[in-house]
Amino acid sequence: MTFPKLTLYTTRTFPAAQYIHIVLKETGLIANIVEIDLSKPRPDWFLKLSPYGAVPALKIGDDQVLLEAPAIARYLAELVPDKKLIPATSIERAYSEFLPLQYVNHLGKAFFELTYTKDPTKRDANLAHFFKELEIFQDFLIQIRETSARQHQHQHQQEHRDGPYVHGAQFSLVDAALGGLINRFWLAEVHQSDFVFPTRASHPQFSVFFDWVQAVTDRPSVKETTPDREEIIKPSYKFLH
Repeated sequence: MTFPKLTLYTTRTFPAAQYIHIVLKETGLIANIVEIDLSKPRPDWFLKLSPYGAVPALKIGDDQVLLEAPAIARYLAELVPDKKLIPATSIERAYSEFLPLQYVNHLGKAFFELTYTKDPTKRDANLAHFFKELEIFQDFLIQIRETSARQHQHQHQQEHRDGPYVHGAQFSLVDAALGGLINRFWLAEVHQSDFVFPTRASHPQFSVFFDWVQAVTDRPSVKETTPDREEIIKPSYKFLH
């Protein structure tokens, strides 16, 4: 199969950009990589491609440009459908779009406040808020897995149902979308003195969540596209407040 020429404009330390690098690894697609330095004003030539200066951006061929990570990821996944990064049923596809939004709007925000709030007197409250959002997120994760199991039960696809990822054994776009976010919980220990981030051992009530995090972060496509810690830490200081 012949694929179009792909050029990815990216910043590897940016989680949304890592999402696309994960999808490229999973699909085996090849793209010309152009790094964009987010610490500097965007050059005019890039603003013509991405008017708001945002990454990632994907040029397809010589003239088409696709923006926003979810749209880019879906386009790439559909180029190689046999990799099954897009779930088979409509309800699973809907949940795949829902869960990243749920994370970013709720659990991710709670993690951000826990990690980057400099006032130590707010830590206990921020941690309590994080746990509250974590409980809700894990409930959604369990619900989605149960839905996936029911969707495939009549097909006797036990190998599909049993597995560590959001939809079971099959790694999919929802796992890739969150891979560049949930592999950075250690940042809380960088910015909060004498703080140890919760684990499966310390908080077994969240074992489903932490097992999923471990499975995603151990995925070769996620490990191979994750920048070194120093590369991640350096730009993170600008979020302290």
